Amino acid sequence: MKKGLVIGAQEGFKPDVFPLKEGSLKITFIGHGTLMFDYNGMIIPVDPVGKGADYAKLPPADLIIITHEHFDHLDPEAITAIRRKDADMVLNESSAKSVSGLVMKNGGQRTVRGLKIEAVPAYNTSSASAEAGCASTAGRFMRIDRELR
Repeated sequence: MKKGLVIGAQEGFKPDVFPLKEGSLKITFIGHGTLMFDYNGMIIPVDPVGKGADYAKLPPADLIIITHEHFDHLDPEAITAIRRKDADMVLNESSAKSVSGLVMKNGGQRTVRGLKIEAVPAYNTSSASAEAGCASTAGRFMRIDRELR
């Protein structure tokens, strides 16, 4: 049986643990937009970026979620370091220009490894873009629910 997320190998990472009816969900903040979920032993990094962690010391991913294509959310080297051979990856269309995976568009829904994932529009703004009166719609927020069986 696969062990759950062990962040002890990476000093300073402490997961928040949420008990669920069917086990638990551990959420670990890695840095900036990078999170690591451990849902009953299923390892799900969100926007893994090498600057935040040494992924060789973390458990391999079963499912990777990339919210958008900006360099601080999409790091092909970090993905390679943490991705299991049979891992699924969910991403937006722009991210698919750099890495392969299951492309989702805003409003799209799909079930991956028993989890229902929905792509919800989000805006990625900066003070410079806000001053210019524009915001990028390239960002995506993935809402994840357990698929009812």
